[in-house]
Amino acid sequence: MNLEVIEEYKQLFRTDTGLDAEENAADFAGWLFLRRQAAMMEIIQDLTERHQNQPATVALIKSIMNRLLLC
Repeated sequence: MNLEVIEEYKQLFRTDTGLDAEENAADFAGWLFLRRQAAMMEIIQDLTERHQNQPATVALIKSIMNRLLLC
């Protein structure tokens, strides 16, 4: 992740929580993890809805995304 993106996330964290990301590093890390999970779940849901006629492709991509959620 480049520094500009990190700074944007720090700003979003401050807006959402009222906390400073550097002073609350553990909270910031948890917040980032939850945002990442939510984004991946949105992608999985979107794939499921858009590609109902291609279940093998959707199953493969869902499997990959679910593995990423575990990282």
